[in-house]
Amino acid sequence: MEKIKIYFYGGGREVGGSCIGVKYPDGTLILLDAGVKLVSNMPVQLPVIKNTENVNAVMISHPHIDHFGGLVSLVREGLNCPIIVGHDLTRQVCKILFSDMCSLEKRQMNKINEQPRFVMGNAYFALSLMEKSLYGKIGRVSYRFIKTSHIPGGYSILLEYPEAKTILYSGDVRVSKTQLMREKKDFPKADVLFTDCTYAGDTHPDRGDTEKEFERIILRT
Repeated sequence: MEKIKIYFYGGGREVGGSCIGVKYPDGTLILLDAGVKLVSNMPVQLPVIKNTENVNAVMISHPHIDHFGGLVSLVREGLNCPIIVGHDLTRQVCKILFSDMCSLEKRQMNKINEQPRFVMGNAYFALSLMEKSLYGKIGRVSYRFIKTSHIPGGYSILLEYPEAKTILYSGDVRVSKTQLMREKKDFPKADVLFTDCTYAGDTHPDRGDTEKEFERIILRT
């Protein structure tokens, strides 16, 4: 088996900022998500990647800013490769949240007299690099997007390479049915699993009870 190198640019032992680099024996470098880490009362933390021009593709699991928000910064640093998403909805939501991010950071930076790191010019360029594709190849790496039950536009990503271990990146997942999403339990087998475990130790209230309480609050208001 040939060796794969893994780089945690964000999301390792922390909440938010998900960004994992996977480098294959043929030199192909793929980023799994490119998020920002939200920190209260200070600018967001960004993934720091040297030589972004060496990245062959970025694959975005779903449109939450802790999984895609760092794209604006990476583009500014020279990223110029396909940004692959599993659904057109992802690009549409990214556009809205990019605008929101740029506006909020500009307001925040004005308070401390610094230049914003997020500008819509870079955001539009990142959007222009986005392409919808559920499966394909980057170099000798085969990829497949697998729909999850997290949010509309949410996917896990399976990476396969000849004579190397198969990698499954879960993105954010839930297995139970919601008002928007169907139940999801049939994930493919893989040799290596990267998964987000932000709420792994938490017990959530019954979803049905939460929805009823939400309805009561709306009607009372």
